[in-house]
Amino acid sequence: MDYRGKSICVLLKDKTILRHKIVEDPIARGGEGVIYRFEHKEEEKISTFILKLYHSTHKAARNKAKVRCMFNNPVQSADPNVRFCWPIGLVYDNRTYEFYGFAMQEAFSGSRNLEILSTYYVNDTIANRFPYEIEWHDKYELNSNLGLQNRLRLLYCWAKTIAELHKKAHVVIGDIKPSNILCTADGKVSIVDIDSMQYTHCGHTYIGTAHSPEFCHTDVHKKKALLFNMPRNFDAFSFAVSAYMILTGTHPYSNVINLPPYDKEQYQKLSSMIKANLYLRGEKGKFLKTIQDFNLHANFDKLPATIKELLDYSFTKGLDDIPSISIWCNSLKKCVI
Repeated sequence: MDYRGKSICVLLKDKTILRHKIVEDPIARGGEGVIYRFEHKEEEKISTFILKLYHSTHKAARNKAKVRCMFNNPVQSADPNVRFCWPIGLVYDNRTYEFYGFAMQEAFSGSRNLEILSTYYVNDTIANRFPYEIEWHDKYELNSNLGLQNRLRLLYCWAKTIAELHKKAHVVIGDIKPSNILCTADGKVSIVDIDSMQYTHCGHTYIGTAHSPEFCHTDVHKKKALLFNMPRNFDAFSFAVSAYMILTGTHPYSNVINLPPYDKEQYQKLSSMIKANLYLRGEKGKFLKTIQDFNLHANFDKLPATIKELLDYSFTKGLDDIPSISIWCNSLKKCVI
């Protein structure tokens, strides 16, 4: 749906109605909708909101009940360095009152996703790939003790944010990955895409609408029904994959050579590797070989023993038995204090 020229109204929790005509370009686009920055001026005060407007009436209708329930039951973090970008306003057509989407708080200034830390090449640096992200350069370089400590610290901030959201809002995030989290270089964390999460309120569960197969546990690939009733450890596995990527520069199931009988085309996708339990340090590790001139997995050996143990357990145990987000919090906290 093209929203340019549309007149909208934003209903806030205190029943205030803000009216606006969309003339600006979206600041981002995603699979579900488009994102706009909306500034409302009232006397000397300027309020800034981020609007998520769904691509189609079908997507809007599918998410309407969940978003309205979230809007009526607001959740905020107790930590000033954490933002849950929760629905704080409902967006309608100003004339027909058709539901378009929702308004939310803006992420912290200077936020960016963590692909800056999770995708590497041998002998690569952040400065080479992201020359203008100066505040991330030396502080987070992969091959330095300072970089490792700061990556562990950032992972701790992320893990405790997930744990707090789990506790306060009865959600399973469902699509945890480095490209879906917004952080600042000094460790402030913003959780976005709230409407795509699995959300339970008063005994009713609204299903999650987003997940990435390369971040889903083996059990999920074998039992698709888990996507419609995700356990909390769904997020724990996705976080473990993300942690491995941020600490080593590569996905735990990628950058290896498959040996027979797993050298067939059907095992080339990351999701197929996960489903077949083809983890380098797992039971089937004997069927895998690292790439000699591109062995980012060697960075695993530099990690604290407790973190290596959590990662190995995450990729070799059943979904019910892998380390929880709370265990990740406790272990990462000990590493950074």
